[in-house]
Amino acid sequence: EERATMEKQKVYVIRGIPILATRKRVKNLSLRIRKDDGQVLASIPLRMPDDMARDFFESRAGWLLAHQKEVKEQANQRKAVTPQQFASGESLMLWGARRELLVRMFPIHSGRKRTFRIQDNRIEAAVPESWTVEERRRFFTENLAEELKREMKRTIPVIEGLTGLHAAKWTVRPMKTRWGSCT
Repeated sequence: EERATMEKQKVYVIRGIPILATRKRVKNLSLRIRKDDGQVLASIPLRMPDDMARDFFESRAGWLLAHQKEVKEQANQRKAVTPQQFASGESLMLWGARRELLVRMFPIHSGRKRTFRIQDNRIEAAVPESWTVEERRRFFTENLAEELKREMKRTIPVIEGLTGLHAAKWTVRPMKTRWGSCT
């Protein structure tokens, strides 16, 4: 089944999967699955015969079925995620492992001090019960940044010794994108 949608676009249906294909000035045929909704998109070279594109899609049908399902599940998980409250029972990723949070709240005038400790597979903290979610987020972010700095102080000299290079400067800062990028 094929339906024309615009002059250079065509929808191929392979094993029940609609593939929105656009003919473009590209060298190679590319196939991708959009992360937000799992839609399959393709770019096809202008001069590629239609049957060759269809054969390619057929040969990738198994891969498409598996990965489209995975992408849709991930999108649903992202939609279902509630904002982090930084409270007991939640979890955070640290060093590639999920760590359970154990957050104890104490009255602000109790004289107790704020604490933060990484213990086995959990992160333990004690904070004033009057703190907002934003204050708890800031507390966790600052303490995790300090943990990262301690680890970098141990790791960087080892890497420098192996590579023969020296980092003139490094910083830890909160970023939503471009994490791990070098400037």
